[in-house]
Amino acid sequence: MKVYIIALVELGLSNNDIAKLVAIVSETDIKDIFRGMYLDIQFRYNLDLNKYLKLFQDKDKLVASIIKARNILNKCKELGIKSISINSKRYPQVLKEIDNPPVVLYYKGSEISKAHNKSIGCVGTRDITEFGVNAVTKLVPSLVSEGFTIISGLAEGVDAYSHKVCLESKGITIAVLAHGLDYIYPQSNRLLAEKIINSGGTLVSEYPPGTRADKFRFVHRNRIISGLAKGLLVFECKEKSGTIHTVNFSIEQNKPVFCPKPSIITDTTKGLTYLIETHKAIGIPSTNSYDLLVYNLGYKLKNKEKLKRIKANNASAMINNINIYPQQIFSIMSSDDTCTSSVKVDRETYSLYKEYLSKYHLSNKDVINAVILSLAEQYKKEQG
Repeated sequence: MKVYIIALVELGLSNNDIAKLVAIVSETDIKDIFRGMYLDIQFRYNLDLNKYLKLFQDKDKLVASIIKARNILNKCKELGIKSISINSKRYPQVLKEIDNPPVVLYYKGSEISKAHNKSIGCVGTRDITEFGVNAVTKLVPSLVSEGFTIISGLAEGVDAYSHKVCLESKGITIAVLAHGLDYIYPQSNRLLAEKIINSGGTLVSEYPPGTRADKFRFVHRNRIISGLAKGLLVFECKEKSGTIHTVNFSIEQNKPVFCPKPSIITDTTKGLTYLIETHKAIGIPSTNSYDLLVYNLGYKLKNKEKLKRIKANNASAMINNINIYPQQIFSIMSSDDTCTSSVKVDRETYSLYKEYLSKYHLSNKDVINAVILSLAEQYKKEQG
C-alpha cells in the first residue's frame, strides 16, 4: 500500500486529506482510485473528493504518479533510506495522534520505536549565545542520564549543539529534517548527521529524496519534532522566531513546554521571558532543576542522590512550615463521639495529605521519620 500512498502525494493530494483517506478506506480501495473507481469510493464512504476530481479523471497523471512513487522507493533503496507509511503497525503511535500526521516517514539509522517514547524536543535560536550553550551543556546530559531521547532539527545553533552534547553524553538523538535525506542542510552539519546515525540515532523526514529545503518546510517539520517528543525544551529564542511555531504545535498537541529562566533579558532570551510570563512554558529556575522536567513529563527520577536531596529539602521545608495549634487538635478530639482521645482526620483532609505527598515526592515513611527527628531534636534542646 505504501507505493499508492506515495503516489497520492505525488498526484497532488494534501497530506492531511491522504491521512484521513487512509484511516477510513481499505488498501483495495486505495488501489481502485488508480483504476478510475474514485466515485464508487466517494459514495461508499461519504467522502468529499470533488476538489481532486480532475486529477482522478486524468489517467496519464494517475499512471505518472505511480511511476514516480516506484522511482522514489527505488532511489531510497539505492541511498540506504528506509520508509514507513502511516498504515503500518511500525509507524510511531505518538505521531498518529497529532493533527496532520505525515503519511510517510523516510529515515536513516534506527527505526523510531516505543524505546524513543521517553523523549524531549530541544529547540531554539540559530544564533546561540553563552546563555544557550550553558543551558544545553548542563541540562541535556542530565536528561540523557535519565533515559531521555533528544529530538531536534539539526539546524545551526541550539539544534546542532543539543545533538552534539547528547552524543558526547552517550545518548540517543533523533534529527527531524525539512528536506529529502539524500543531502544534509546545512552542509556544515553533515559529519554530525553521520555521527547521529553511527551512534544509534535517526535522521527522519516526511519528504522523499530530491526534496529541497524550502522555507515553508521548516515550519511543517516543527510539528513532527513536537509530535515525536513527550515535551518541549526551549533553550533560547527571540520573541518572534521560528521556535515559537514549535511551541504552538506543542501546545496544540497538549505537550508541556519548558525553558530556563534568564536572569538578564537579551534579544535572544526575550522569547523565554515571553513564554514564562504568558504561562505557555514552565520556567526552570536553574540548570540543576531538571527534575521539574522529569516529574512534569510523568516520570520518576533515576538519579538516586538527587532524589534523596530533593526529598530531604522537601521534608525539611514541610517541618518548618507545619503550624499545628492545640485548639485545632482539641477540636478534632472533641468531635469524636467514641471518646477514645485519638486524633482523627476526615477523608477530604487525608486526600489533601496524599496529594501533598505526591506533589513533593514524599512517602508516609518520609513524613513520619522527619516528624520524629524534628520532635527528638526539639526535645533534646528542651532537656538542655
